[in-house]
Amino acid sequence: MKSLSPDQDKLHKNILRDRFLSSFKQPGRFRAELEKVKLMQKEKGHE
Repeated sequence: MKSLSPDQDKLHKNILRDRFLSSFKQPGRFRAELEKVKLMQKEKGHE
């Protein structure tokens, strides 16, 4: 997998943070997002 440039990485983190913050207003979606992130991190560990 191609690694992100620092700018892209920062942007990605901002997007994740915005999603994270906005999902607090929607508890159901928050749980789904949390599961998705956990899954993504697990997959990243297999690289």
